[in-house]
Amino acid sequence: MNQRFYIEKLIVTGQGVKEASLKFSKGANLIVGSSDTGKSYVYQCIDYLLGAANCPKVDIPESMGYSEAYLQIKTDDKRVFTIYRNLKTPSKASVTQTVYEKYSTSPKTVLGEKNATLNGENISEFLLGLMGVKDVSLKTNASNKTRKLSFRDISQLSLIDESRIITEGSPVYFSMSNFLDFTVEKSAFRYLLTENVDNELVEKEEKKVFESRIKGKMEFIESLVLSKNKAIETLQNSTSKFTSEEINIQVSKLLEKLETSTKRIEELTSKREVDFNELQKLKSSNLQNNEILKRFYLLRDHYKNDLNRLTFIIEGEFLFKQLITKDCPICGTHMDEEHLKCLATNIENKAIGESVKIEGRKIGLKLEDLNATIITTERDKTINDVLITKMEKELAVVNKELNSELLPLQQNFQTQISQLINQNKIEQEILSAKTDITKLFLDKEGLEKELKSKSKPEEAKVDLGYTILKSFSEHVEKFLKAWKFPGLTSVEFNDKHKIFDLIISGRGRNSHGKGVRALSYSAFVFGLLDYCIEKSKPHSGIIVLDSPLTTYHNNQKREKDDEITPDMQELFFKDLAKVKNDRQIIILDNKIPPADVISKINYIQFSNEANGVRKGFFPN
Repeated sequence: MNQRFYIEKLIVTGQGVKEASLKFSKGANLIVGSSDTGKSYVYQCIDYLLGAANCPKVDIPESMGYSEAYLQIKTDDKRVFTIYRNLKTPSKASVTQTVYEKYSTSPKTVLGEKNATLNGENISEFLLGLMGVKDVSLKTNASNKTRKLSFRDISQLSLIDESRIITEGSPVYFSMSNFLDFTVEKSAFRYLLTENVDNELVEKEEKKVFESRIKGKMEFIESLVLSKNKAIETLQNSTSKFTSEEINIQVSKLLEKLETSTKRIEELTSKREVDFNELQKLKSSNLQNNEILKRFYLLRDHYKNDLNRLTFIIEGEFLFKQLITKDCPICGTHMDEEHLKCLATNIENKAIGESVKIEGRKIGLKLEDLNATIITTERDKTINDVLITKMEKELAVVNKELNSELLPLQQNFQTQISQLINQNKIEQEILSAKTDITKLFLDKEGLEKELKSKSKPEEAKVDLGYTILKSFSEHVEKFLKAWKFPGLTSVEFNDKHKIFDLIISGRGRNSHGKGVRALSYSAFVFGLLDYCIEKSKPHSGIIVLDSPLTTYHNNQKREKDDEITPDMQELFFKDLAKVKNDRQIIILDNKIPPADVISKINYIQFSNEANGVRKGFFPN
């Protein structure tokens, strides 16, 4: 992560006033001046233009008339931007990619103050973008709630004002009055050291929500238990006094009876089918016999008619002799005398008479055979009628046994079995309901334990391993050694959540006086920048410290170690002269460095003396 930027110019202006400006360079910048020369105002302007919410102080007489502030910055890849904000009221920032001198004629982008601005168009996202940082989330509490990383999270670790630099609290915790912010501030510090993000965290329930949810589940379980008990009571009222074993015995007996009746039904059904088929055959045979007899009766009548005709012919002679005039029985015409002679002649003819007799005998034989056949057929029909009557009676008996006895009995068996099985089912339902109630009570017991386990507040953990903190502490120790920190033997880091601060020579950083605390705070900020550059971790590359060497007392009683020694002060300045151009350090103080240091840094002095080059930040 090598994308950084640095400040080139700070300009404030307004209607009817001279422009006030400062130029900065890479490496070390030292602005020296006594009180009321505008050093803190310079710090406040830089902080404001880098996204702070509050405007610089307005009660400074020299600032009257100044209403506009500009900060010209340059990235390592040579891009130049100018940021603008109104000084009188907190406002959105505007930025243009050009130098300050061309700001008014260049296209501008309006930036909001906070990360909540739509489309990421805010000053924080803009500055993070210059660092190559995008879409980073930080853990904010024990429930894994997260929020987006802001440039303010980084600037709070690199821009330190005169009151903050002497704090007894952790340099990581900016919001000492709000312990709830410790987690997110620690997460931001961890991100700079490790680039570890919290984007994948799944937010846990808040304690109140968790307790409400668990209690809701417990109430629901209680309602289920009540419902189950009512169901058991209803089932018990509908069940018999028999036990499950007794019910099973009765079911077995009924199944045996059902099986016996089923076998009998199968036997009778099979017999009925055979008898029915046989009955149909007999009825079909009788239908056939009736039809044959009808034909035989017609044929017999025909034979009798033929015999009568032949007998009439034979007896014709006698009859014709007694007739005077008759129609000829042979030709059918009126018989005259010739016909009578003809008839008489034919009758007397022996050949014709013999034929008539022979034909009569044949017909007589056929009639005898036909009568015998008719008798046989009539006998068979009579036998079939008897059998049909018998079989119809047998089928009626079978149908009666099947339909009136066996099938209703079997239906009754099945009904009883169903009722018994249903009773057994009810017993099983009761047993199942009781098992459910037991399980519900176990679930409720588990929920009660879970609720008790969450009764204590959970500490938000932001893991920073010993190796990382030790490596960071070594960078801090390097600066403290260079500045000859008094009694220095070791630098460690106390990672307890509420402390989270340096331990110097076995003592907490907050146990020293203000001057030493300010110096150790400076070493913390220097060490963090040095660590991030060496490890290629995200950092703007800028440090701004207000009065690290001149302790801010605020009219309070002085304590031991309130002021650092002149030797430590001189070593601080000499080390400042060694700052590389891969970073930018801006110090505002009233201590004047040695001449050899002044020549090696960007040195700006404010002086109230009559012969001073520049009396303060604002023009004379």
